[in-house]
Amino acid sequence: ACFPSLKYLQIEEELVDEEHPILARMNHVRSLSVRQFLRTIRDPDETLPSTSYPVVEELECSNEQISLFLNPRNLTPRPIHTMTLDGASYERHGGNFVEGAPRWKEIIRAVQYCQYSAVPIKDLRFYVTRLDLISLKRVVSMLPKLESLLIILDNEPKKVSHLIFLTFLTSLVITPLYI
Repeated sequence: ACFPSLKYLQIEEELVDEEHPILARMNHVRSLSVRQFLRTIRDPDETLPSTSYPVVEELECSNEQISLFLNPRNLTPRPIHTMTLDGASYERHGGNFVEGAPRWKEIIRAVQYCQYSAVPIKDLRFYVTRLDLISLKRVVSMLPKLESLLIILDNEPKKVSHLIFLTFLTSLVITPLYI
């Protein structure tokens, strides 16, 4: 095996596919970050074989890339429990910037693939343009074991007090993109 003690791997999207077998066969990588600089439209039926990154537990990728890793066509599901979409991260004085934050329908589409993980998703992070409580409730209902949720908004939420239905979470952060 190549780099047998490597647990975290950050790669560009172009290196994820089967054409780069050395990377794809790193079957000990537990945390995978796939960087995407240009938004691409992916075929949702496109998937990586189960032998590529088979033990990944933490996945950071764009919402369009989820189907590569979590897909009903995978013979052996990956044990992903932590998912970061589009590089969403909380930093007190600002942080990553995403051009064209995804809409809720894109997030919902990505979260629907979570059912194909070998374990429940417990930690989810994503960007959206605005707070939509109906869409948020739909996302949360698809992830019954969710413990931590980070949502980064383009606009500051006006009524965070309406989030009482999320009381089962151990961590909830909703923050504007620019502080």
